Amino acid sequence: VGRAPARTSVGAADHMQRAPDGLLRFDVRRDLAAVIELLELGFGDDLEARDRRWLKDLAALSAAGPLMNVLLHIIPGAVDGLGGFVWYDAGRLIANASLLRAGPDTWVIANVVTHPSYRRQGIAGRLMDSALDVARARGARRIQLQVRDTNDAAKTLYTGLGFGPIGSSTLYRLPSSAALAPSSEDGRTRTGAGADEVAPIVTVRPWRSPGDARTTRLLARAGEIGRAGPPSLVRGTARRGRLKGRLDDWLHSRTRHRLAVSTDGEHRALAVVDAYEYGNAHRLDIVVDPSWRGRVEPQIVRACLDRLIGVPPAAVETDATGQDGPLRAALEAAGFVPVRTLERLELWLGGR
Repeated sequence: VGRAPARTSVGAADHMQRAPDGLLRFDVRRDLAAVIELLELGFGDDLEARDRRWLKDLAALSAAGPLMNVLLHIIPGAVDGLGGFVWYDAGRLIANASLLRAGPDTWVIANVVTHPSYRRQGIAGRLMDSALDVARARGARRIQLQVRDTNDAAKTLYTGLGFGPIGSSTLYRLPSSAALAPSSEDGRTRTGAGADEVAPIVTVRPWRSPGDARTTRLLARAGEIGRAGPPSLVRGTARRGRLKGRLDDWLHSRTRHRLAVSTDGEHRALAVVDAYEYGNAHRLDIVVDPSWRGRVEPQIVRACLDRLIGVPPAAVETDATGQDGPLRAALEAAGFVPVRTLERLELWLGGR
């Protein structure tokens, strides 16, 4: 029927042979290797650089055998999003739906994928129903997810369960960092390619104390707290410990730069740049206070790209929400091109 995964660790294969068919709660030791294969098969070219790095981390875990318990504690965020449910048929894992808590009353469903040979049989719907039941039982008031804007079959499934749209996010990619040049000495940044208008000057400084109250307030104003999808670099940086953060950077051979625009004791924009040493796509993330949109984007994009001058040349990726037109315009003026768009959906289980 469906083809077996191309590679599976011996331990995982042994568990797979004993797994009963049908719906099961996800078990990291039994299911991890097969879930990795299924995600690679199911999402294919839709996987962006950070997704591939995450899957690479998971593959290292699945091959670790008895060391997996240790690695689960020292690799920051390695298995985030891997609770939930799986489906087996004839001893083969053929579907997955991950479930994780994103806030006190907010849960996220992610990594919903079915092997191509088993689609349109209602399996994804069964996984979704089980994930929703667990979230309800644990006090969820709202559940969020993301879906590719062109995936009509998945959108039909989710809207049939009561999910509705709450926004979108577009992946932007700069083909290469090789041609980046330093910004002008006076700190001004033009608002568009060839434009005569010059954006107002704002000061971009290092972002210190990422876990402070100012950071939390900005993330709340920007709608980042409880948002569906993988944690943004800004959100992840705000909550990661210093020791684990340094270990994470060392394991991934990268340098993390943190930037901020602040006035009157408040952050107006925050940015994180991950510069990789070995040709991986570099990553940047920018969060702007909604009341400051249109006032800081060209400068902070330029400041982020300045941190990538002289690093190994590679593509640069970032995301921009559908609501943040000024950031999208600044990215496109800097040479970024849109790659794909994810729609954000939400289901409310209780009163607002």
